[in-house]
Amino acid sequence: MGKPQIKLELHPIAKLFPVPDSETLDIIRKRIFQAGKLKSPVVLFEGKVVKRWPEYCACQEFDLPFTTTEYTGTAEELVEHLLQTHSVQLGKAHRALIGACLKKLYREKSKANQSAGGSGQTFIPKYHARDAAAEKMKISSRLIAEAERILDAGNEKLIELTLNGTLSISKAAKMAKERSYVLDTLAGLTDEALSQHLPTLDTNKLQAEDELREKYDAEVRYIKQVYKDKRQVLNQDMRRRLSLTDTPEEEAPLREEKATKRRSITELQNIRLEQLRLRYEKKRTTLLKNNAKIIRTLRKACQAEVVSHSLEEEAQYLVYMRWDYELGKLTLQAAWDSIQRFDEKEKVYTLKSGRQVLAETEVITITHTAEIAKATTNAINRKKFCSGQKVLRPDSYIPRVFDRVGARFMEKSKEIGKGI
Repeated sequence: MGKPQIKLELHPIAKLFPVPDSETLDIIRKRIFQAGKLKSPVVLFEGKVVKRWPEYCACQEFDLPFTTTEYTGTAEELVEHLLQTHSVQLGKAHRALIGACLKKLYREKSKANQSAGGSGQTFIPKYHARDAAAEKMKISSRLIAEAERILDAGNEKLIELTLNGTLSISKAAKMAKERSYVLDTLAGLTDEALSQHLPTLDTNKLQAEDELREKYDAEVRYIKQVYKDKRQVLNQDMRRRLSLTDTPEEEAPLREEKATKRRSITELQNIRLEQLRLRYEKKRTTLLKNNAKIIRTLRKACQAEVVSHSLEEEAQYLVYMRWDYELGKLTLQAAWDSIQRFDEKEKVYTLKSGRQVLAETEVITITHTAEIAKATTNAINRKKFCSGQKVLRPDSYIPRVFDRVGARFMEKSKEIGKGI
């Protein structure tokens, strides 16, 4: 059939499956743009898209023609089909929500068969629906029950936050008990809180990873240059020896020797490059795992902040810098404490511990809960700013604070050193 005039929507069942990453989406967009049309039809179920949604979006973006076809099976068969054909790996949240959807479908099938007077052997009894769905998705029955509460809430933002990992299944199930207008507010606050705190911990922008890559590229260039020099030395030596030969019979073994030695040099170069690549990947994986752990910690803190309804102004905490030479250690580290009062004239925070902190030079950020403050402090300390490893992007606020505080810290340490 021709291109429909109405704009299509993504089916709720298809929304439970993960989308491809940005790189894959770009490849799809370029392929469709170059082809000038979508060759395979967009699959619909109940008038909504269940397959080839990225391709359909690309056609909409470039105003290209496409065709559609209707899926003729049942909803249960559709889920089974998508589970078999979907290329992106399912996370725990996806499996739980898909399992909750299957539970509903199994229950409907059970009721239909019972009302039709089935024998009990060709359908799944109602009280087994959750266990059957859990077994199908290789996940616990408890998570299926919590995911069902999320689906029953009918809040798309809550489902989205659960699927992208911002909210855990248990936290989202707890929020699903709220009234719809409260749920909308909480979901919005969760998204807002996460967007405020995650940018400084984005693994794609961490300077440490860039430095690791630069070092790896430099070592690759060095190895290639070393073996290039070896090949040049071999070529000069072989040219000299070949110039001394008189007949093709004397020249043939020398050329064979030259080819053999060049292959040997190339093999050794490839071995060293592969060993270097494996070491780089191992270090990079370790770095990304550590950063991912920090992000998970901060995400959990955001969840606790929203779910516990603790976003009041009086619950402010200050993440600041402290010099540990006061404790006999010449180190600089991040700390946190609750704010007791603020002197606007002097620009000084007085903390609950009695410590006074300068707003312009020592303050890093103000947060609303102890969980966020603690997570931020731990994340900063793990980055080891004291050692000069500034892994946040160069134009971010925190490195500028560290520069100023670090300079002042060195001045004070020199003063202490003179007095000893």
